[in-house]
Amino acid sequence: MKLRRTALLAAAFAALALPATARGADSVYWSAFGAIRVGNLDGSGSAATLFREEATFAVGVAIDPAANRIYWATGGSGAIRVGNLDGSGSPSDLFMGEDDPSGVAIDPAANRIYWATDDAIRVGNLDGSGSPSDLFSGEDLPQGVAIDPAANRIYWANGGFPGAIRVGNLDGSGSAATLFTGGDAIPSGVAIDPAANRIYWTSGEDAGGIRVANLDGSGSPSNLFVGEFLPTGVAIDPAANRIYWADDDAPGPVRTGLLDGSGSASDLFTGELSPTFPALLHSPASTGAPQISGGGQVGALLSCSRGSWASDLPGAFLFRAPRAFAYQWQLNGAEIPAATEPSITTTEPGTYTCRVTASNQAGDRSQTSAAHEVTSANAHDVTPSNELRLGKLKRNKRRGTAKLTVEVPGPGELALAKRKNVKPAKLQPAAAGKLRLRIRPRGQAQRKLSRAGKLERKKTTRRLTARLTYTPAGGTPNTESKKLKLIRRPATR
Repeated sequence: MKLRRTALLAAAFAALALPATARGADSVYWSAFGAIRVGNLDGSGSAATLFREEATFAVGVAIDPAANRIYWATGGSGAIRVGNLDGSGSPSDLFMGEDDPSGVAIDPAANRIYWATDDAIRVGNLDGSGSPSDLFSGEDLPQGVAIDPAANRIYWANGGFPGAIRVGNLDGSGSAATLFTGGDAIPSGVAIDPAANRIYWTSGEDAGGIRVANLDGSGSPSNLFVGEFLPTGVAIDPAANRIYWADDDAPGPVRTGLLDGSGSASDLFTGELSPTFPALLHSPASTGAPQISGGGQVGALLSCSRGSWASDLPGAFLFRAPRAFAYQWQLNGAEIPAATEPSITTTEPGTYTCRVTASNQAGDRSQTSAAHEVTSANAHDVTPSNELRLGKLKRNKRRGTAKLTVEVPGPGELALAKRKNVKPAKLQPAAAGKLRLRIRPRGQAQRKLSRAGKLERKKTTRRLTARLTYTPAGGTPNTESKKLKLIRRPATR
């Protein structure tokens, strides 16, 4: 039996005409007569209307938090609809003319949306382009669909007596198969936990239960909770061990219990007008801290990754993908003003970290990177200067030698190369400054100048080229040449 509403619902419609409020907490959404509704997942506060659906039956919701979108089916008008998850703007139709659609499931990565009609499982493009088509036809009043894109599977409940839980390939290939049949009156709204090999659904009419079985069809189903009145649609949170459903009554409650069936179920919200098909929205869940990449010296460009975040669980109707990311850099534990981009150029030495905050309509969550050390440039980090400056030459005409002034930028070694007419020399400055390097002749130049001091009656001049090499400590050598002349006066005039 498909979901039907009575005149009582129309008379009570005005009770749902409440404005949607800004969220900021984990939430549960559901479809209802004339509205898409939302409340805090812990049941605190009051539920609110996200969108009004005048005089029609909203049946089934699915959420894309990354795109800030919510999707649903309307049983009265036969439309597949979409609106902003924050309740802004007006909803619009993706597809019209569907035969009493109920329950929707989405795969944003594949741009696909799925739903059930009176006798088929249908699919269309999530952006509303093109025309929808049947995946499987000839079904008996299917209600609600759940998908497992990774396994290429789609699951649904057939509500015709005696009812069946069915499965087929998500691409529509092959034939659908029955996982469980018989004993369930009006099953509807399935949710799956592939990791635990479990499938959950609601069972209305006389059964009035929340049911569970193995996803691979082995074994027999069992009740988690009984005594419910027309429960329709389930959503699960495996990590929290919770299951949620709605009782399609006027008025009826949105309910929750432990996923393992222990304890008693409880109401989250009461007085709802035929609530059905809950869906859960969590704030983003971190699964891996952001990473900093870049250099380790002042002036380096550092980049911060987003980190990793838990993805949606579409088969569980649990949604938590981030919509937006915000960055904040810290230096030595203190926030750097205006450093809110994914990258930063370092200006000071110290310990850098990056905090990434992911957010969606339910709230935000932050995680911080490991520390990244940045040091200042020093003598071991930069290439020291090897520049040398050659100054004045002061000649000793009595000896035929000279001293050349050489200025060096730091510690190292200054060497005068041995040449045919120049003797070698070496100095090792301990700091920057001016040095006096002795230039002495060699070979023929030395003999000529020496003879002048002993025998010649006039001064003797010899021209030569001095080649000097300065090697800074920890640096590379630099060689320069200087042409000069040595003069020696005769010993007597």
